[in-house]
Amino acid sequence: MRIIRKRNWHEKILCQENYYTPTMQKVLQDIESYIEDPVKVLKDDPTSTVVVIEVDSRLLVVKRANTKGWIHVVRRIFTPSRAMRNWQFAHKLLKIGLQTFTPVAIKEERFGPLRGRSYFMCTYIQGIDALNYFALGATFKKEWKNVANRIALMIDKLAVHWLSHRDLNLSNIILVENQPWLIDLDSMRQHGWSYFAKRGAKRERKRFMENWSEVPQVLPETVALFREIFTCD
Repeated sequence: MRIIRKRNWHEKILCQENYYTPTMQKVLQDIESYIEDPVKVLKDDPTSTVVVIEVDSRLLVVKRANTKGWIHVVRRIFTPSRAMRNWQFAHKLLKIGLQTFTPVAIKEERFGPLRGRSYFMCTYIQGIDALNYFALGATFKKEWKNVANRIALMIDKLAVHWLSHRDLNLSNIILVENQPWLIDLDSMRQHGWSYFAKRGAKRERKRFMENWSEVPQVLPETVALFREIFTCD
C-alpha cells in the first residue's frame, strides 16, 4: 500500500493513496471545519475530540489530540504524536492478524521541530462496544462465553507479540458479528525485552479487569466469566 507523504515547516501529512482524492485533500487542508460539523460526535474532552465525518460517501473517524499548552508541546518534542502512534500500531496490529480500524491519514501541525495538535483518520467500525454488549439489562446469551474467549485470545496474541495496549477495557473493544476489534491505540507500547513483555502482559490482564469490573451497568456474570477464563489459562 502506497502512502502519500507531505511535509513542510507548518504541517506533516500521511495518507493512503487510495483515499487521497481531491475531497480528502480538501478535508486535510481544512480539517477543523469538518470537526465542527460532523455526522456524529463520539468524544469531546480536554484530551481529545473524536467525531465521525463523511468523505467520498465513506464514514471516517477523525481523532484530534488536544494540546495542553506550550510546555506540553515542548515536552513531547522527542516522542511520536498520538496520531502517529495510532497510525503505526494500527498497521502493526493488522500485520499480525488482529482486527482494528484501517489507518487512513494523519496530520500534524508543526512549528519547525515542534508539534502542535495532531489528527488521526481511520475507518469507522460499525459495531457495539463490548461494555454495552455485556451491560446490565442485556440478555445473558450462550455465545457470551465464546465472545469472552475471543477477547481473551486477542489479549494473549498482543502478549505473544510483546505488545501492551495500556488502556484495555471493554469500551475499547468493538464487537462486529461477535468478533473483537481493538480501538484507541494512543497508549500502546511495543516491548523490546522478554522480561518487560511478560510483566506488561500480567499488568494488561489486571488492568483489563480493574477498568470495568466495578462499573455498575456490567452484569456480575460477565465479571465471573472473564475471571474464570483468565484463571483457566
